[in-house]
Formats: sequence, structure tokens, C-alpha cells
Amino acid sequence: MPAIQILGELMAEWNVSTCRWLLDQPVSNSGRLKTMLREISEERGWNWEIELVPDPVLSRADQIVASADSQILNQAERWFTLARTAIETRVPDAWIVDLSGGEVLTVMQERPDL
Repeated sequence: MPAIQILGELMAEWNVSTCRWLLDQPVSNSGRLKTMLREISEERGWNWEIELVPDPVLSRADQIVASADSQILNQAERWFTLARTAIETRVPDAWIVDLSGGEVLTVMQERPDL
């Protein structure tokens, strides 16, 4: 719930008029997440649409996609790193490790206790 709250607050600050959540249908937790998103959006008055859809719908979306699924991101026309932005703006003390290059070594050198 805290992550949903953070995302909702960010979108409210950005004046997002409608957020359409498309959750991956075959994933077992998607139904539970849909219920949680609906409940908090109703409670907070956020205009959210929440649907369960198959992956290809996400890949072909003509709107901005926020996903961590590399297959979807590789095919999406436009995407945004919502999770990263949320963490960087709302969890300033979070340890972020960049696994795309040599950053892990830098962190390990700075923090030998890891």
C-alpha cells in the first residue's frame, strides 16, 4: 500500500487527470493488486481505471507505458521510469544500485560491509 500511495501522490502532484492501470492478466497477483488500486483510488478520489489485460495490449499501447518488464519496454513506443522516479523523489535514503554497468563495484568499494 505505501508504494501505491506514493505513486498516487506523485500523479496527483503532476495533475494527471486520469491514470489507466493495465495489469498483466496471467500474473497471479494482478487481481489482488487491481482490488488494492481500486480501493485506494476511490478512498483518495483519484480518477483511475484499472484493467487486467494480456501483455500484447501493453506492448502496443499508444500512451506512455510505465513497466519494469523489458519485453514490454522494448516494444512500447513511449515509456517512463515511474518506479525509479517515485523512489528517487519519495525515498531519498533508498540504496539504489545500478546493475547496468560497473556501478556495483563502486558501491561495494564505498561500503565494504555489504
